[in-house]
Amino acid sequence: MDMVAIAKKIIDDSDKLRKHYKDEYLGDPDAELLVWLQIAVQREAMVSYLYDKDRRDERLAGATGEVVEVARDVMTLIWQQESSHTAELAARIVDGVFRRPGGSGAFDAAFSKAHGTLDAAMLNHLTNAEGGILSALARAATWLAACFAPKMVPPFATELSHANLRDYFVLATALEKTAKDSYDRIGELVEEISAKSGSLQPLALRKPIRNVHLDEKFHESVFREMESWLDGEGQFLPGLDAPTCMQKLKALLLTTVGIQRYAGASNDVPVLPTAGGLEKLFAKHEIKIQVEKAVAAA
Repeated sequence: MDMVAIAKKIIDDSDKLRKHYKDEYLGDPDAELLVWLQIAVQREAMVSYLYDKDRRDERLAGATGEVVEVARDVMTLIWQQESSHTAELAARIVDGVFRRPGGSGAFDAAFSKAHGTLDAAMLNHLTNAEGGILSALARAATWLAACFAPKMVPPFATELSHANLRDYFVLATALEKTAKDSYDRIGELVEEISAKSGSLQPLALRKPIRNVHLDEKFHESVFREMESWLDGEGQFLPGLDAPTCMQKLKALLLTTVGIQRYAGASNDVPVLPTAGGLEKLFAKHEIKIQVEKAVAAA
């Protein structure tokens, strides 16, 4: 099965999970929110691993050029932001109204992060374009887990093939979409809980969750755009240049997160709620944007 088909299965599985939890926790938004926060920590830990320096170097090995550096910078900055998401979400489980009743918030968060990192390591080895002994072992372990503990292994995992860079971006696009959809549900639950809670914590979570949802929405569109920079063999298309690619990323940012207002002497600098972690990349290429929180702090 090719990566496009596998990506579709990942999204379909996520859709089914969302419906399942919505039905299972009908009338108990607090319990459903805790489940989603734990899943979010696990998922953020997974992508933090998949996008880290070693994995970036593996996937971009041998590729050179200005567009390659844009892709490397994108992956680096998204990795940094996803890592911060992991820490922030873990804190919500460790301490506060969202920790499991009678349970250890610290344990819940630590387990979710460890589980996500382990899942990512397995996923990385399963899709490593070079194959090798680690990939073979990952396949064997996944096959055994599917046989003896099928509920622990998502159906798509046993069908992952060795992935080139384009396939890797297809996979990342699917993972970001499932994250976006998950945060959309978390946002709905936070609104429902905030309306009836006397605690300030649900209210304080509304804006961060809204911004993370926008981040994931932007990341999804970024990885989908970077797919188009590569041919079917995972090689960068000839004729691409960094300025053109950066202008495409800017257009995606403005349309996915939305412009709050304009600033600057000539009123031409878009002010955004978030830039998906890519503020430094836009500044590096002399593209002017401002993030709302930075403006408010000034």
